[in-house]
Amino acid sequence: RAASQMTRQEREAKAQSEFAALTKMVPEVIRTLSTDHGRLTVVLQPLVLEHEDCSYDMGSYTLHIDSDRVRIANDNGRDYPHPHVSSDGIPCWGNLGSVIAKALGEREYVGLVTAIVAFLQSYNARDAYRDIEQWDPDYNADDSD
Repeated sequence: RAASQMTRQEREAKAQSEFAALTKMVPEVIRTLSTDHGRLTVVLQPLVLEHEDCSYDMGSYTLHIDSDRVRIANDNGRDYPHPHVSSDGIPCWGNLGSVIAKALGEREYVGLVTAIVAFLQSYNARDAYRDIEQWDPDYNADDSD
C-alpha cells in the first residue's frame, strides 16, 4: 500500500520495520545508519566499480535520503562523487529513475539502498558527468592518451 494512503501508526510501523531490515545490511553493505528529523543517512562500505576489465576503487558513499530525494556524497575527495552524480550530489538515475521514485514513494528503503548500491557499481559512458578513467589512480588530465 502506498505510504500516502497509510495511517500515521502504519507509517511508523513500516519505518521501524524498514530500519530494522536496513540494520541487517550492516556491516556487509552498510557501515553506519542513522536518522535525524526525517532524514535517513546511510554510509556504505567502500565500493569497487568494474568496467571494461578495469576495477575502480570508488571509496565509501554517504546517502542522504529524504522523503522525496536522495543526495550522494563520497569520501574520495573529488568534485564529482561518481561519474553519474553531479558535484552537488544529485544522481542521474538513467533507467533506474522510476525504480528509485517508487522505492522513495513507498518508503521501501532496503530496496532503495540495494538499487543505489547497484547504481554506484555501474557506469554508462553515454550518460556520465565525468569519464570513469578519472577514477583511475594513474589518470592525468594532461596526458594526450
